[in-house]
Amino acid sequence: MPSVIIFMKRNYLILFVLLLLILGALLFWRNKEVAPKVATTATSTSGILNFYECVAAGFPTTPGYPRECQVPNGAAFIEDLVPNNGNLPPAATSTTHSSSVTSYKDLVRLDNLNPNDLIKSPFILKGEARGSWFFEGSFPVEILDSNGNIIGRGIAKATSDWMTSNYVPFTVTVTFKNNSPINRGFLVIRKDNPSGDPSRDDSWRLPVSFN
Repeated sequence: MPSVIIFMKRNYLILFVLLLLILGALLFWRNKEVAPKVATTATSTSGILNFYECVAAGFPTTPGYPRECQVPNGAAFIEDLVPNNGNLPPAATSTTHSSSVTSYKDLVRLDNLNPNDLIKSPFILKGEARGSWFFEGSFPVEILDSNGNIIGRGIAKATSDWMTSNYVPFTVTVTFKNNSPINRGFLVIRKDNPSGDPSRDDSWRLPVSFN
């Protein structure tokens, strides 16, 4: 009888060891399969070299300014007011765009302005906005200096029927004078919100350079 018990214990021990070996093998192969997936993800985003390429690829940005765009499993890029190693783009860049080149939330898109473009007063802004962005066919536009002071205001006017959910063309002329020694600031496009409800507020702030 004791020999039978010893035999059974030995079988249980062998079975336990086999189960441990099988579990270890499964964990080994699982880790081996995960590694290539991480490498593949990093490789697919390795072509992104700056903040704007990161945003264009659809990756999220942090609130506030300067914003930060994080590439999954990759680098984080910080928004810069002055591109091209600190060299301001020529003034012509703010007037030579012939199609919508930049957009916000599928709500507003601009024909003649990109982030960090150089603008001069008076500046004529053209683009399109969803009908919901307007009230009575208009919405406010502001220009701020580097300290956040308003140095110019304008009212964008719809050039066609704004009572629609589709895009509506608009134009606005803003005259401004920058008294700050820093020739950089922001152009702010604000949704018209006559309700006064803060939850319905929305705005688009683009960094710009001044002539």
